[in-house]
Amino acid sequence: MDNEKISTAIHSASGIAAGYVSNFTSQPTHAVGVAAILLVLTTSVVKQFMDEEDTKWWIGNGIAPFLLLWVVFSIFFYNL
Repeated sequence: MDNEKISTAIHSASGIAAGYVSNFTSQPTHAVGVAAILLVLTTSVVKQFMDEEDTKWWIGNGIAPFLLLWVVFSIFFYNL
């Protein structure tokens, strides 16, 4: 698999996990903090294995899928 697919898959799985964990926080600001910490951790771990340095690449293949899935799954788990 190429770097785009790997980065997107890892950040997507991490976004789903962040959405699930955000459901257990008591305030929305705590949920945003949990998501921000998981995003920074995931991005730094993936950066160690990939040679991509372009900010646009990281936004499109890492940050955007993470944030999208975090919002979707945090709303999904909130409504259960």
